[in-house]
Amino acid sequence: MSTKSVKDNKSKKTDLDKKEYKNPVETKWGKITIWILLFGMIGIVIISAVWVIVQAIIGN
Repeated sequence: MSTKSVKDNKSKKTDLDKKEYKNPVETKWGKITIWILLFGMIGIVIISAVWVIVQAIIGN
């Protein structure tokens, strides 16, 4: 009879397994992205409000 050797897959670790998870808010690029999104969303609301007021005054 022949015996097969079983490889131990538990000892294998990839680069992703070795890296520790970081919250995106705690990284520099995460903060930049969040601030850009925040200002973008607030900006579009303000621009839309101004646009509506101007259109109401001009009266199409």
